[in-house]
Amino acid sequence: MKRRKCFWIGAICAAILFSVVGCTEPAQMQGSPSHPSEQEGQVTIRFLHIWSEHEQTMEKIVRAVEEENEALRVEINTVDWSSVNREVQSAAASASMYDVFFQYADEFGSAHSQGLVLDLTPYMDEEWAGGFQPGALAEYTLEDGLYGIPFRGSGVVVIYNEDLFNRYGWRKPSSQEEMTALMQLALNEGLVPLAAAGRPDGFQIEALRGIVTNYVTLEAGNLDDADRLRGRRTDWQGELAVGAQRVKDWVERGFFGPSPLSVDEEAAIDSFLSGQAAMLLCNTNDLYQLRGQEDYLAFSMDCFLFPGPESCEETLFSDACYQDGFAVYAGTEHPQEAVQLLRGLTNPENCASWAEETLSVMAVQDVEYEDKLLCAFNDFFQLAGRSRVVPDYALGDSQTQKAQLFVSYLTSDMTADDFETNYENITRAAIRASEAG
Repeated sequence: MKRRKCFWIGAICAAILFSVVGCTEPAQMQGSPSHPSEQEGQVTIRFLHIWSEHEQTMEKIVRAVEEENEALRVEINTVDWSSVNREVQSAAASASMYDVFFQYADEFGSAHSQGLVLDLTPYMDEEWAGGFQPGALAEYTLEDGLYGIPFRGSGVVVIYNEDLFNRYGWRKPSSQEEMTALMQLALNEGLVPLAAAGRPDGFQIEALRGIVTNYVTLEAGNLDDADRLRGRRTDWQGELAVGAQRVKDWVERGFFGPSPLSVDEEAAIDSFLSGQAAMLLCNTNDLYQLRGQEDYLAFSMDCFLFPGPESCEETLFSDACYQDGFAVYAGTEHPQEAVQLLRGLTNPENCASWAEETLSVMAVQDVEYEDKLLCAFNDFFQLAGRSRVVPDYALGDSQTQKAQLFVSYLTSDMTADDFETNYENITRAAIRASEAG
């Protein structure tokens, strides 16, 4: 769902008044002409997901779940990924809440603090739990219960043009020092070294700042700091500043292209597929779009995780996890039916169908992958979730504020130390607002 301003003109008492009011487009409801109507004894639940580009696949899977559960009917709604949190908040406030809704793993703690998500522990049996990848359920677990179900993986990787690498004799870097040298070599050849979306709000370049900062924090011995893991750390001791400065140096050297903050996701992918960029910083779920572009000259692709410094012995995939999942509304009148839908969505057969048609890494174990890059991604996810931050308070718009702060840092004379101080202040303000209710 995308927010927009709606303008209307009304005539009152023969005078023309011009007003501007903010309104919200409703989530798009998808349906099938062949979908049977609700009959006596059947229960209809409302379901919200974010994949309008995969709505036919989701429709097929949901209808298969209905066939397995004759009393279940599902009203499917879609919303843009960038607006899903606003849609859920709006639906809850207007008493038109979805029974099952999309939930990011790193934000379920915030949803739990607001009383939005149902504890699924009573519904999780040994058979269902045993089908998930090791650690996947833990990503939706707090001390007192299970508040979501993982569906597919999501994480930032580097995909590179293997033909270009072979032409110039380059190899995959094993350290940040080698990565920096490689980006300089690509720049010397007139290429964009690493295409990355910087719009909106820094996007993948901001994500890279987080990755680099994780390595700095690991070397400082603070990756498992209790406050950090709960998103409450407000004394970064220079670690945020070092990570931000390192990425800003790369931006200023032109490693992401001449104006990276004006580049959106599609433009970054276009730069890579057209051969202008040697590498692409992207999400694992962008593979579907990469494989679907038939207008470009084909070239071989491979991938790697963004490496740490030479002094770092560990490769991190910390901010990656089975990030895309679902939650059940705490106030639903149909918890059993909601769980039936979740069990159906995550059975191996349906997950295999989703993986094949959308090129996704799934949270369940019994899925085989044929795509070379998808197989590599699946291997990467064995590292996922290491020391991942899960805030235990309502975030509000603090994540957006932090991303916008980084953009301000990149485009102004703000110092790295000031960036760190301002970042800490945003965290403090979010915690205070959450605790104030």
